[in-house]
Amino acid sequence: MDKKKLVMFFGKRRSEPDPFLTLGNKRSVYYDFFDKGLELGLRVFLANGRESYRKGLVFENVLEYKGKEIFEKNKEEITADFVYDRSGGISFPNKKISSKVINGIEFKKICCDKFKTYKFLGDSYMKKTYSIKNIIELKEMFKKINLNNKYFLKPKDGLGGKGIFFGYAKDLLSINLNKKDCYVLQEFIDTSSGIEGIVKGLHDLRIVFIGEKIVWSHVRSPREGTFLSNVSQGGRIIEIDPKRIPKKILEKATLIQKLITSKYGKSIFSIDFGIENGEPFVFELNDRIGFPTEKMESKTIFINELYNLLSKI
Repeated sequence: MDKKKLVMFFGKRRSEPDPFLTLGNKRSVYYDFFDKGLELGLRVFLANGRESYRKGLVFENVLEYKGKEIFEKNKEEITADFVYDRSGGISFPNKKISSKVINGIEFKKICCDKFKTYKFLGDSYMKKTYSIKNIIELKEMFKKINLNNKYFLKPKDGLGGKGIFFGYAKDLLSINLNKKDCYVLQEFIDTSSGIEGIVKGLHDLRIVFIGEKIVWSHVRSPREGTFLSNVSQGGRIIEIDPKRIPKKILEKATLIQKLITSKYGKSIFSIDFGIENGEPFVFELNDRIGFPTEKMESKTIFINELYNLLSKI
């Protein structure tokens, strides 16, 4: 009987022969993931860049994992039984193969567009968010809101904290918007009061679900003098035990998980929360989840639950 084939699909070409060379303290965890696949009796592949994708579930010129941190070039076309998509964007997968891919295209569309995220979750979970296409729309919006309140202005499909502006509404009028981008204007979440027992001051609390299970959580704090907690922007990250997360936040996270699962099926995703005076608000949803680092307690459960989810598709 032929072994099942799992493909991890990266949109950007990675180095060879070691595709995880640049991943620092996450490198060994990616290899742990591939070793686990072999242990489970799978053939595991890395599709190295978008040029390796053909159609449907077909890939070519992939790297096949042989164990002991060794990949070998496989020039033949292979048809995957399931795909773990790390390609980013919304060009993959199409609807026909979404049931064989983590995550499906409709859920990716929700995560990739911050205004669609707001429309999906609504005011019960997020602060007021507005879609802005250009400076004219921004000026029109400012006729309807309190100019003395603080807002975030950010690309609706942005990543890593790039292109984000913050300040009083009246001060945002002087910004030169990139004509190629669409933006969202979002009411400010004041996280300066911290999370009791976890962090003091400004923060971003990330809770990662695989299927219905919380597998990883961490809190990020911005470097002094900034408000962006993204690690790429100099933020500090600390892993926390999910049992330490306050009940109110866990309840809200679970309700969101059930909403996502009921509409889009079991997925891997994170919810980024900001806590304002004890009340949790969602910053964003993410479907592109990087692996834990080698020193994090969650790395084993993360890998095991990911394969558990793959087995169900």
